[in-house]
Amino acid sequence: MRARADCFGVPHLSMAAFYRLDGLLFQFGTQQGRRDAFEVLQRLRRRFARLRLGRPHARRLLATMDFVIAYERIKRLMDSRGRLAAQQALLRQAGSENLRPDPRLVASYKKNVAEADRFWKIVFKAHAARLDTRSDLGNLAIINVKAYHAWKKFRGWKA
Repeated sequence: MRARADCFGVPHLSMAAFYRLDGLLFQFGTQQGRRDAFEVLQRLRRRFARLRLGRPHARRLLATMDFVIAYERIKRLMDSRGRLAAQQALLRQAGSENLRPDPRLVASYKKNVAEADRFWKIVFKAHAARLDTRSDLGNLAIINVKAYHAWKKFRGWKA
């Protein structure tokens, strides 16, 4: 109880709540677990933020949740079954057949690209807030070298 109060500044944060949140974050990292884990994590993040905890561990946990949520949103946009990838495929197909794409499709594609850019800003801001160890720096390097590079390549295609 004392350790939780020291970490989060609230004595009433149950270990069950802490482990449930930690478990959700692990499920995201390993791509296993509940189908609704993303929605549950978003709800828990809102509830946790309302507590306005100022301790370093609480801020790190919030930053981790922000990171996971933003990264998942990017993944869902860019996934081969995602909105952005589907729109880009339609635009490429129109271009390969020398057809002019529907302006609404182009506008929606550009809006989704801007949304993904906004989520990338959240990813980097959240990750910067959680840099504590060499492992965190390694994760940041992987994000920069692989994931963000893939995004820049994807984004570099013009509608």
